[in-house]
Amino acid sequence: MAGALEVTIREGQRFFLHRLLFVGVDFWWGAPLVSAFLIAIPALLLAGPLSRAGARFGLRIRYGLPLGLACFGLLLLFPWLARWAAALLAGGVATQGGLWLANRSTGFERLVRKTLPALLLLPAMGGTGLHLSRVGHDAPLSRDRQSADGPNILLLVLDTVRAMELGLYGFTPSTSPNLDALARQGVTFDQAFSSAPWTAPSHGSLFTGRQVNELSIDWTAPLDGSFPTLAEQLSTAGYATVGIVANTEYLSAETGLARGFAHYEDYRFTGEEALRWTALSKAVVGFWKLFRHSAPGDLPGRIGAEDISRRFLRWLDHRAPGNSERPFFAFLNYFDAHGPYFPPEPFWSRVLPGERRRPLAVSPGGWSIPSAMLGRQAYQGAIGYLDGQIGALLDSLRARGALRETLVIVVGDHGEEFFEHGLMGHGNSLYAPAVRVPLLLVWPGHLKSSRVREPVSLAAIPATIMDLLGRSGPFPGPSLVGYWSGRPPGPVAVTSGVTYARNLPAWYPVSHGALASARVGRYRYIWTLTDSVGQLYDHETDPMETRNLAGEPWAATILRALRDTVANLLPQKGRRIP
Repeated sequence: MAGALEVTIREGQRFFLHRLLFVGVDFWWGAPLVSAFLIAIPALLLAGPLSRAGARFGLRIRYGLPLGLACFGLLLLFPWLARWAAALLAGGVATQGGLWLANRSTGFERLVRKTLPALLLLPAMGGTGLHLSRVGHDAPLSRDRQSADGPNILLLVLDTVRAMELGLYGFTPSTSPNLDALARQGVTFDQAFSSAPWTAPSHGSLFTGRQVNELSIDWTAPLDGSFPTLAEQLSTAGYATVGIVANTEYLSAETGLARGFAHYEDYRFTGEEALRWTALSKAVVGFWKLFRHSAPGDLPGRIGAEDISRRFLRWLDHRAPGNSERPFFAFLNYFDAHGPYFPPEPFWSRVLPGERRRPLAVSPGGWSIPSAMLGRQAYQGAIGYLDGQIGALLDSLRARGALRETLVIVVGDHGEEFFEHGLMGHGNSLYAPAVRVPLLLVWPGHLKSSRVREPVSLAAIPATIMDLLGRSGPFPGPSLVGYWSGRPPGPVAVTSGVTYARNLPAWYPVSHGALASARVGRYRYIWTLTDSVGQLYDHETDPMETRNLAGEPWAATILRALRDTVANLLPQKGRRIP
């Protein structure tokens, strides 16, 4: 019953408060069973000794202990309540509730015997039904959809991969030989910028063509239905749509980013994942790690690139009848370069020979320059592993004959900082290392090898895909096709934004409110709440943004124009520029 109550409370938070819960669909049936298991263990262990301690006292503990644990787990759902206060309240409930039930033990025992089998059976049946419903893959083509005749579209998103760390952007020795070779077959964008420095809004922009200030998706809120998504448009156009993601928290189906995909895979159903379902189980795991003095480990439930590719190939090889002839739109998110940086062998030893292999976590405020350099080397090893897996995936598609008519798009959703501006990680600033990302488009026989030097936004990708397919769409654009086909659009402001984030160090820029940036031509401007002037950088002479030109007298006109652009970036979630 504690698990059922937790499911009810969290469903209320999701439905009424529009909050992300960071759970998969298995949570809704599995949480009651996890709670039952955790609460039953201490009760069963104490049942024998307490039965010899006196009938009255034994009954109070027998009923009070599980009641107190259940209450404590439910109180942990409210983050504004301190844990000591939750424990105190739960102890009071256990004491009084145990006494009340002990006085009614005969009737209560009878009730438990009659209801327990049904209470255990109902969630188990729900889970069985859910998994049986997943046996099928994408649905057959419905009559109201068009018949697609375009190429397959393979969108590979490299989570947390910044452009400056790849060989095709000048990094030596190259971490990315497979991507380097792929880039020579199509169009490479030298100055591509994500719309946000972290996953959820960046993908929201990538799928809708909208800027982050227009979207509902944020740190705790999902993407609403205000704007159509790329998957929806391609599904309507007759494409078979599939999404498989490794970043299960900010790309799961509950974020709204799965809208339009006929087949979407996020969380894995594992025992490790089940321990993240309830507040009580997470507290137990946290206490155990503290008791054991465990060193920081790899992210629980991290899905490796090999597994993501395997899932996609399995879907491709077992598509439903009637769908195998349709072109596909596949979105694959790879998470291997995200912290903690923990590349497998031999990639670890290639970048950190002689160093003990261990996860190198991003810990705000806890990094020194030497440890940041170690982290960056491990990050490069993770990119090397990911590059090898991308090469293996493309080889598998080539062997199946599926690559000849496939538009391959490789892009990073955001970058990463390694002390370039005294910062670590991402989501906390808008400096170039956090938002300048790789972008490649390869379509054999249709796109010639070329490089685009002008700055572009990832928000232009939906319009670009529709343009390449020769179809109209609802995406604002502009399409990127003109950049390599001799009809470039006029000067376009490439913008990025991020909203206020809690629980980060005070010296992180985003800790003081929303940030916004705009680049037009060679100049890029970043506005923060704590700086009334802002920061201006010349990307032709200073691509790492080390010298702020905002105070230069000659920059006043440039600064004014870019400030006007940035002033309209965050009208809904952030404060306007004074």
